[in-house]
This record gives sequence, structure tokens and C-alpha cells, in this order.
Amino acid sequence: MSEPSSIKPEILVIDDDDSICETLEVIIQSLGYYCVYFTNPHQGLEYYIREQNPIILLDVNFPNISGLELLAKIKSKNPMSQVLMMTGEREIQTVVSSLSNRATDFLLKPFNLESVKSAIERAYHFYSILKEKESNDESILRDLRLASKLQSKVFNIPQEIPFKVLGDIHPALFVSGDYYHVIPMDENNILVLLGDIEDHGVTSGLIALLMSSLVKDLAKNKEMNPSMYLEKMNKELCYDIGTHSMTAVVMIFNTKYKKINYSRGGHPFPVFYPKNKSDYHLLGERSGHLLGIMSDIEFINHEMSYEEGDIMLIYSDGLLNSLQSPLLNQLNHIHKNSKSKLIEMDDSIRSFIDSQKGSVMFQDDISYLLLEL
Repeated sequence: MSEPSSIKPEILVIDDDDSICETLEVIIQSLGYYCVYFTNPHQGLEYYIREQNPIILLDVNFPNISGLELLAKIKSKNPMSQVLMMTGEREIQTVVSSLSNRATDFLLKPFNLESVKSAIERAYHFYSILKEKESNDESILRDLRLASKLQSKVFNIPQEIPFKVLGDIHPALFVSGDYYHVIPMDENNILVLLGDIEDHGVTSGLIALLMSSLVKDLAKNKEMNPSMYLEKMNKELCYDIGTHSMTAVVMIFNTKYKKINYSRGGHPFPVFYPKNKSDYHLLGERSGHLLGIMSDIEFINHEMSYEEGDIMLIYSDGLLNSLQSPLLNQLNHIHKNSKSKLIEMDDSIRSFIDSQKGSVMFQDDISYLLLEL
């Protein structure tokens, strides 16, 4: 922890007794602090609201207002300000009330140099700790916002593909453990992957970046077997990470023959919306195991055909953690009745996500991809 600043702050004294204020001014200045005092509690409070002094010495009793009432106003303005309540020996119950109302300490009248010095030093030390924590928290928050911004640039959707793709990632805590990729592999094949790292936050986000690098390398080498992507990521998680599991779905779309080759590792069922407006159906074949649990498991490939105009929805369980979700019915209604169904489905998903934010339901990262083939 860094040492408190050598420039000592101004201490505010509020007491309706002139002699006490003058005595405290002399003591405080002898300790190397600046001091300003007010015998009018309302003027003292106005001054505090303007200056927000880090340390306040506040009398308990005033003719027309309670010191406890002033204490509450000070703490509501800035909880970090340290308030030392001044009281007589017969007012112990008031001392207890002061401390329960977040006073830092108390000074019994009449006080001496050592008692004032000790109380102020303790208050200033505690205030310095709080300020350092605030500074550290602000630095962490800046870093998280930057990490979120950088992550959003890594997980983007290319424009040079022969079908329409809409999607997004909504982190629960700035940085997401969900990630996706849409990668053209050659003129006929496009890799689509969506993964969901266990938990959320910075660690999961970093693991997502590692998995992304592995996926890009495989795609660059024209790996056409979807299960191979899952096997490689699984081994990486088991051997080199060892702390997190994940789910994923990998799809390779062949635009020449209108075929989809795909494999799932414990991931939620993709939803397929046929062009002929019949009911959606789930790609519910055997999904395979979670990744990162056992190193020697195999993942099964599946194949299906599609027609131009079909729609595929791939998502993490943060979006749909139950097949009874009303969102599924909303999307199916749009699929059957809308002319601009991809855009309207995307709008419906975004509205659903917005409705979850700030609620107990929004405790996990949310990601999805909508593909109009």
C-alpha cells in the first residue's frame, strides 16, 4: 500500500462553542493540518458539501439540529469522509448511535492533544486506504472497459460471405467467456463456431481468446472436420488450462452443395427455421461431452442439407437456458409471418436481452448468431 500524501488535508470542525473550535484549531494546526471551523452547523454543512473535507470533527448537540442528522447528510454526500463525533462523558448512548450511523470515531470532551492526534491519525489513515482502493477500482474499471472494447473487435463477423449473418455478445461482467467465429475457409466452405467458456469475466475471456487462436489456426489449415475443432480445444483445456470447461458447436457450411457438417460438445441445440415456414426444429442429435472434462473423448459429426433462405440460430445458454422460453415462440411466429424475418428475429432477440439486463436472470454471458443461408 502506498503512503498517504505528504500534503495534509484541511480538517473541518463544526461546534457551536467558540472556545472549543479555537482550541481545536490550535491543536490541529500544531499537527500540521489546515483547519477551518464553523459554530453554525448549517454553514458548516454547506461548506462541507462544497469542499467535501476528508475529516470532520462534529459536535453531537446543537440547539436546532442533531449532530447525528448532520452525520447522515455528510455520509450521504461522500461515504469516504471520516467523521469524528465530539461528545461529553455522560452521552455514551449518543456515542453508540454515532458509531452505528457510520461515524469513524468519537472524542470525549474535554479532550487533550494526544487524544485528538490519535483520532485524526486513525481517521486519515483509513481515509487514505479508501482513496487508494477507489483509485485501484477506477484503474481496474478502465482496464475492463478497454478489454471489452478489444474483445468486441476480435469477435466480429466478416462481410465477404455469401449469406447474411447477425449476432452479438453481451458480457455479464465487461469481458465475455462466450465467443464466436465466422471464417471463410475457401470459395465454397465457411466455418461457424460458437463457444461458451465456464463462468464469466477476465479469466474466461482470456481462455476464449486462446480457443479462438486455436480455431483460426485450424481453419487456416483448411480443417474440414468439425469434430476435430472440438477435440483440439478439449485437449487444450484438459492439458494446458485444467480449470475451466466449455461447450461449443462447430458448423461447416458448404455453399456449393448446400450441406452443413456439424458437431456439438455439450452445447445447446441449434434451431433450424426452414424456408417453407414450417415449424422450427432443433438439431438435437447426440451432443457429446463438455469440453475440458476428459481428454480422450471423441465428438460425433452430423450432416444435413439446407435450402437458400433457411435460417439457423446458434446461441449460448445465457440466451436460452430452457426450451420452454417464450423467446422461441416469438421467433417462430416471426419466421412464419414476417417478410423481413432475419432482421425482425434479431430485433426480438435484442429486445429479449435488454429485458433481462439488470434482473437476476442476467447472470451469464449471452451470445448468438443468426444465419440466413
